[in-house]
Amino acid sequence: MRVTDEQVAALHALLALDSPEAERLTGRLIDNEDLDGYGGLAYAAFVIATRRRFSSTWSLPELIRFVAAVRVDLAQDDVDIDPHAAEVALRQALDESVAAEPSQEAMARAQFLLLQEMVLAARLDRVELDEFLKSAREAADGVITVSPDRPPPRRKPVSVWSPITGPSPTDGTRAGNRASE
Repeated sequence: MRVTDEQVAALHALLALDSPEAERLTGRLIDNEDLDGYGGLAYAAFVIATRRRFSSTWSLPELIRFVAAVRVDLAQDDVDIDPHAAEVALRQALDESVAAEPSQEAMARAQFLLLQEMVLAARLDRVELDEFLKSAREAADGVITVSPDRPPPRRKPVSVWSPITGPSPTDGTRAGNRASE
């Protein structure tokens, strides 16, 4: 399944800090059970942002300092992020194998929050954000599109977590708003 325009619009609203629009669009994705490409899109955007933010000579102390700074910023809004999940997510995005992996929900939450922080710090204008998401969509489509002569890769299902709606529900109902937590 390919990434849809609606999924790109939902992530765009989230990264542009348009909470009402992000909540509306994400809610519609959940209601329509149209989340298949959204997790891939968000992950591709996270990997691209991480690789842009950190040089090829990154160090673990640099990642730890970054996560600590993000945690301080988020604490001002009473939002917490699992530091271990955040560090593992960054290290994996930078192609480092990490044996201990936190829960899918902790990883997804960390990826979304770190992605928002990296995009915010990059101060992308609307055109730059559109181009960034276009690159993420192309990357996600390349990963999740399977050719007929090649079986799909084996991987764990991706939990979709949003600061607006929380984890994607398995029973089709909307999750509570976590932005106010």
